[in-house]
Amino acid sequence: MDASSTTSKKGVRPKAVTPNEDPFGGFGADPFGGSDPFASKSNGDAMKSDPFAANFADFGSGFTATANDKDLSWAQSDGEKLEAERKRRLAEQEKADFEFALALSKAES
Repeated sequence: MDASSTTSKKGVRPKAVTPNEDPFGGFGADPFGGSDPFASKSNGDAMKSDPFAANFADFGSGFTATANDKDLSWAQSDGEKLEAERKRRLAEQEKADFEFALALSKAES
């Protein structure tokens, strides 16, 4: 490493930063002056009356065995419909391929 990489153009070395010093000039000890800009403005009672906040992140409600059974039965019937459609398209494609091969062989003879 040459001397030019550690000194500025004027030949003065930059000031060493101590571990407790902010190299960017910072805001001091607390940039928000002790107040949290993201803190809730409401009290605890208001949180209880809000229907969204009351059940926020409550994964116990709404996930019952009945709901899961309905979801599973819907997924099964939907899967059966899709499989029947896939088989119908496959049979159609096989029939079209066979008719094309038959027409091709008649044209060659």
